[in-house]
Amino acid sequence: MVNKVGIIGMGALGILYGDLLTKGLGKENVGFILDDKRQLKYEKDGVYCNNELCDFKIINYKNHEPLDLIILSVKATALNESIEIIKPFVKEGTIIISLLNGVISEEKLIDVFGLDKVIYCVAQGMDAVKLENKLTYISKGFLFVGITEESMKPKLDSLIETFEKCLIPYVVEENILRRIWSKFM
Repeated sequence: MVNKVGIIGMGALGILYGDLLTKGLGKENVGFILDDKRQLKYEKDGVYCNNELCDFKIINYKNHEPLDLIILSVKATALNESIEIIKPFVKEGTIIISLLNGVISEEKLIDVFGLDKVIYCVAQGMDAVKLENKLTYISKGFLFVGITEESMKPKLDSLIETFEKCLIPYVVEENILRRIWSKFM
């Protein structure tokens, strides 16, 4: 199972899943990777999830603590910068998932980190709305996850075990590439 989680991107999905992961794994094991400016903003304004003040651990982007799971929850325009920021956090067994809309984030991640680190993921069905520093949602939606190489099965199993412990709804998609492209079909 995953022990140390880092999330980059404190938008709607980052907060939603960050809150669930923190509640399931404990604050000491889940943190947001932030630069100095974003850390100051978080410390000043805080972040709320369904009217509850979140108490997230902050991982300064200069820290480089090895992580078991890294979740990218940024806008597509920040993908390349985020890849550079997470490089020092990646170790041999690290799993990386991307919650970005679109079809290229996994391919970019694979190009940089290798197929043995990236599990394909599509977030669908959530009704999360973020206004300033306040997120509200009723439906968590689902994380559709899958692999294209059987060698990734142990990492997928570890990810699923983490989702179950943290009450994150998921679906293991047999043809994950079809699921990713289905939005455009």
